[in-house]
Amino acid sequence: MRIFSIFLFLVFHFSIFAQTRTIFGLVTDESGEPLIGASVNCKGIAEGVVTDIAGRFQIEIADEKVTLIISYTGYETIEKVIKKSDSEVVIKMREGVVLDEVVV
Repeated sequence: MRIFSIFLFLVFHFSIFAQTRTIFGLVTDESGEPLIGASVNCKGIAEGVVTDIAGRFQIEIADEKVTLIISYTGYETIEKVIKKSDSEVVIKMREGVVLDEVVV
């Protein structure tokens, strides 16, 4: 019985520190069209997700304030701070610098 009590204590003790929550979001361009395949990452964490065909994503984050980094080819990268009160975000991306064609 004592080993079982110690096991329960350890499980509950460490689960307090591992609290996560799910953030739902939508990534669009300036006109409101969804961006398919945009990268969504948490700053400082290697794992991330990509948006689906409707521009939507869901990502598990620590239950604290974190910064999401959203990037898409041809658009400016955005850093969005997610607060504890946020559960859903909408991100509108602006087109980036257009480069001239280079002939070699």
